[in-house]
Amino acid sequence: MIFTNRRQLPPLQSLEATGATLLTTDVPIVFIAAYKQPKNPLIVEDIRKLSRLGPRVLIAGDLNSKHHYWNSQHPNQAGGVLYQALPTLDLTPTAPPDNTCFPKHGGRPDVLDMALHKGIHIIDGPYTIHALD
Repeated sequence: MIFTNRRQLPPLQSLEATGATLLTTDVPIVFIAAYKQPKNPLIVEDIRKLSRLGPRVLIAGDLNSKHHYWNSQHPNQAGGVLYQALPTLDLTPTAPPDNTCFPKHGGRPDVLDMALHKGIHIIDGPYTIHALD
């Protein structure tokens, strides 16, 4: 039997997030949807707090943390901070191979959406579905 419930998250400084725990017959999985505003610097401790919520954690969303390692074409400071912190976080980054952001007013398309996970093996994906214009 599988149940889900809303997950109480620790206080965060640089991220907005909501979470749920999927209670399985095995180990619970914590799913977190996260967003970092482009103007905010990434505070690694926020990611660390979320990663400690269980043995299986998936943090996904628009982290506005671009780095070549997860397919972004135009790296930014937050992406560099996250990349440097990865060895200390016990998280694996996963991102789609193509752009997830297409700015309306002259900006450059890029990959903004990604996932950070531990205890979960992602076999196929993520990938972008170009259903909206």
